[in-house]
Amino acid sequence: MAAPMVTGAFAIMKQIFPNRSPGQLKQKLIDLSTKDVTQRSACGKNNYDCPEEGFNEITTLSAVKPILDFSNLEAYLDEGKNYVVAPVSITVSGEAGAVSSNPGKHFTLMANGNPADLKQFEINITVKSPNKFVFTINNLPEFDADGKPVAYTIIPANSQAKISGEIYSGYEIRIHSIDAPERTFFRFPLEMRELPRTGFSANRPQALREKPLSLNYDFTGWELRVPSLNVSADIVQVPFEDHDYPVQWLGSAAGLLEGSALPGEGVSILTGHNHLNTTEAGPFALLSGLESGTRLFVVNRNNEMTAFTVVRNELIAADEFTTVEAIANQFDNTLVLLTCENENPEGGYVNRRVIAAIPD
Repeated sequence: MAAPMVTGAFAIMKQIFPNRSPGQLKQKLIDLSTKDVTQRSACGKNNYDCPEEGFNEITTLSAVKPILDFSNLEAYLDEGKNYVVAPVSITVSGEAGAVSSNPGKHFTLMANGNPADLKQFEINITVKSPNKFVFTINNLPEFDADGKPVAYTIIPANSQAKISGEIYSGYEIRIHSIDAPERTFFRFPLEMRELPRTGFSANRPQALREKPLSLNYDFTGWELRVPSLNVSADIVQVPFEDHDYPVQWLGSAAGLLEGSALPGEGVSILTGHNHLNTTEAGPFALLSGLESGTRLFVVNRNNEMTAFTVVRNELIAADEFTTVEAIANQFDNTLVLLTCENENPEGGYVNRRVIAAIPD
């Protein structure tokens, strides 16, 4: 019965990794099997085919256990799941001098949906021409600490960089191209100084200077509703002006940042105050309490409602543009709520709270 057991394990691995050669699959089975189970003495003293160190064993398909949760077989066999082993190359094209030796300025590496720290990998940079550079990421782990496969995604970080991927050793890295017609991506303007300052002091009232006549918050006719926080906020458009999104005058409204799509029609980023200049709580004051699975709702001009479910809730630094972009662009039609958090005694806020929700 050893033959059908090994054959079954081999067949499952071939489904998961269709681009691997028979030799690669055989070696993976050997590497993941239980070592030295059957000792030489058990083979019979006249069996000269018995290895000196003993036979390995695949018990209940133990060789594929680290890469396959049998209760989630269909998810792992989904053709959208592609797993990577080193190396992977990303070609970045841009204007001369625009691409530096800082990979994080040009792309974000996502591992199982989370931004990965590029500093933990060996990255080689090859200059192909004055305006073309190739980043090669080495030592990408195939499995995480729990033995589960890691799915990688590359997301471009700015409009000056165009990402293209290559296949190595039969493993494909999924590339989200800036030019992909089937999806829209959100990019912060390159001249951004920090993420929007959506919060006044919670302890002392602050005078708010008069809003410039040139600044219009165009009313969209849409509304954001967060029942768990008892929030209902009109959605208005916020333009990008003078290196910043001027959100001071939003009041209790939610600001749709320029470059965003309307909720449900593409990546949409809404900002809102945590506290108003009167020290009253703003509409986004309690975002930190939104747990995964919480439902949000957006009502359009025609009173049609779209439901979203929270999938991420993170606290980041005020200048982590690429992190917000990576979170926003991770899914189709992501709705991102963004506000300030952790007031600095010297003024302003140290952090930003980022909520990501996807349509039901």
